[in-house]
Amino acid sequence: MKMKIRKCMGMLVVALLFYGVAAQAALVYDNSENQLDYILSFTNGQEIGDQIFLENNQTYPYLTNFSLEYYSTNATFTGNVQADVRFRYNNGPEFNEYSSPGNVFYDTGWFPIQPPKSYYSNTNSAVLNFYLADLLGGTVPLDPTKPLPSTFTVTVTFQGLADGDNLDYAGLNDFDPPDVGTNYGDYWFNDEGSWELLTNVVPVAFAMQFNSSATPPPSQILYDNTENQLDYVLTLTNSQQVGDQISLANYMTSPYLLGFSLEYYSTNTSFASNVTADVQFLLNDGPPYSGYNTPSNVFYDTGWFSITNPSSLYANTNSAVLTFSSADLRGGLVPLDPSMMMPSNFTVAVTFQGMSDSDLIDTLGLNDFNPPVIGSNYGDYWYNSGSGWELLTNEVSVGFAMQFVGTAAPGAPILYVNSGINRATVWWSPYITGWTLQTNNDLTTGNWGDYQGSVVNDSATISSPPGSVFFRLTRE
Repeated sequence: MKMKIRKCMGMLVVALLFYGVAAQAALVYDNSENQLDYILSFTNGQEIGDQIFLENNQTYPYLTNFSLEYYSTNATFTGNVQADVRFRYNNGPEFNEYSSPGNVFYDTGWFPIQPPKSYYSNTNSAVLNFYLADLLGGTVPLDPTKPLPSTFTVTVTFQGLADGDNLDYAGLNDFDPPDVGTNYGDYWFNDEGSWELLTNVVPVAFAMQFNSSATPPPSQILYDNTENQLDYVLTLTNSQQVGDQISLANYMTSPYLLGFSLEYYSTNTSFASNVTADVQFLLNDGPPYSGYNTPSNVFYDTGWFSITNPSSLYANTNSAVLTFSSADLRGGLVPLDPSMMMPSNFTVAVTFQGMSDSDLIDTLGLNDFNPPVIGSNYGDYWYNSGSGWELLTNEVSVGFAMQFVGTAAPGAPILYVNSGINRATVWWSPYITGWTLQTNNDLTTGNWGDYQGSVVNDSATISSPPGSVFFRLTRE
């Protein structure tokens, strides 16, 4: 899940990326254009729902992604503010002759949110984007092979709002009418276990978008080590990098990664400092250690990101799952190119930093699961304290709690542009083949042509371009 800020700003287009294969997808609900001067405010634990009707749902019944906008005037939150989003069938008891929200068929689970101002200073609104990996990884996962109902209720709940003197404030922007699909303009409210239907002085509808496809996403689980937990935790200290070398299943039929998840462990009720993590995928093409090639070249790196202690997300637990969507994979410090086929065997490495080590204030580690139910591992682990990789074993076999989901359809490569004085370098992943760089000087025409300069290792440098030059990749 990625967060996008609603903010208008000037943009300079330096490159264009065209997908080689058009997806059979369409907007089936869009209520993101007609903003009303009204905010639906929440307090802790209130579950509020918007019943929506999808358009073209018979043609495009399989959800691929959705977005939801929220609102806050806070510059910071005093409490650990979290949100939960659910999809519910309207099959509950009737209220005023309308069937209330009932069974849940998708639930994100609680996830932390930040005030929109923490991203941009001059906005009170932010958009949460949920992609296929998020849909597959929820507390109640969405079945991607099951068509969406034509009508259902989307509910939102907040918790962790510090309410003394109205310290923390969160709500939803009100938009109506939708440009695609319809709603009723009222809303469902559940505060103490029963639903009632309410209205306000203006129509009430959440700012949301839903995209669906004509066919189910061709996804498969490539690796799953989330079932067989062992009574062991691999404990880490600052900057220790540990790696689990895994072998994927089904990578010949679904070799393009959609998303993955990783579980971590901590007994802390809070962290004394800003604790961060880094996750890398490495090819095992380094110098041998005891006859086995060590991890070496990085082909994906999340970069450092902040984590919180699991008990701040759920009470009475020491474990939490990090979920990385396709958007996260494209946005890493070393992005994973969506058109790159995953290697069948590689190492996933994890590092933590920022832990306060006096009196063991902050403790962090990885839960140990084995054997995987899909794919395989070796039961040992790679360890790097800064002086190089070595292979270690413990009294029990070691395997990180992870799940990888792949698809048969590749995405388009990511096209990068680095600009300098009187020149620009355009490049894409050297692991990718079968794509051609094209240019155009005027986007109002369709006059794209193959780039006539030199392309070396999927990189081209253009010196002193006359005016604007636009680039794209096309599949051969």
